[in-house]
Amino acid sequence: MTGHASASLEIGGATVTTATNGTGGSTGDAVKTFVDANIQITPATATNPLGTNHVLTGHVNVDNGSGAFADAPEGTLIHFSIASGPGAFIGPSSCTTVEASGSCTVAITSSTTGSTKIRAATDVTVGGVSLHRETGDEKAGDGPDATKLWASAKISIAPSATNEVGHPHTFTVTLMKDTSSGTFVPAAGEHVAVTLTDAKGANHTSPTGSCTSAGANTDADGQCTITFSSQSAGTVTGHATSTLAIDGASITVSTSGASGSERDDDHLLAPVRPGELRRPEHVHDRGRDRLVHRSHQLLHRRRDDDQGGD
Repeated sequence: MTGHASASLEIGGATVTTATNGTGGSTGDAVKTFVDANIQITPATATNPLGTNHVLTGHVNVDNGSGAFADAPEGTLIHFSIASGPGAFIGPSSCTTVEASGSCTVAITSSTTGSTKIRAATDVTVGGVSLHRETGDEKAGDGPDATKLWASAKISIAPSATNEVGHPHTFTVTLMKDTSSGTFVPAAGEHVAVTLTDAKGANHTSPTGSCTSAGANTDADGQCTITFSSQSAGTVTGHATSTLAIDGASITVSTSGASGSERDDDHLLAPVRPGELRRPEHVHDRGRDRLVHRSHQLLHRRRDDDQGGD
């Protein structure tokens, strides 16, 4: 902004005009320079799976009075902080801008679902004036605080059981998701894949059930089923996996016992010898905190001593 002054005055009956034009002992015009700066974080919003690193980029612009913003000079310090929610920084929470980009990055992660608000701030000198800018301060040009959502999913397959050979057995797979609320809900309309692995002589039949369908196969309860049998004794292990998208974040879970998911389930197929009967019995499997169906075999023998025989 330029200030220009002028005056007309009479001296000894003569009119004299003067102005701030730098002549006749007058100064030049006065110039006032106004400087500005602003700061932003990208991405402004995003969703990540638990335990993954998320990169945040801070960017500072400066206007030295030219009327046009440019990238802040190299070495400008940007400090990040978690204003609310879970998570922690991976490494330093501050960085300095690289070359003439006006930008630098930090990373955060979280082991807890929820919503995290991240703030960025800078103190930058422009035209000899120190300016403090931070996201969320509602100053012109400053961006909002960044919002990070942490999501999770888990999967289970049940029950483990023992059956007579040739009798069908059904595994039920349950898929759950937590979109950042802290509460798991059924993951309906997702695809679950189940593989059956034979061991110890078992040879499972071609499976049937909703888990064998291509495309989305979980119902409103986040479940699908797979049914099979074996004509030979042994074990059949069921392994379930799913990859689902939560607000753009791809999360893969499997029955590996990690990240809240349960381990694979085994199905034991045993032959029945003449004179044997089987009675189902439910026992509590504390390791998985659920009822697991087991088969209890009773061998009925004629006891000669009960009848007085040798």
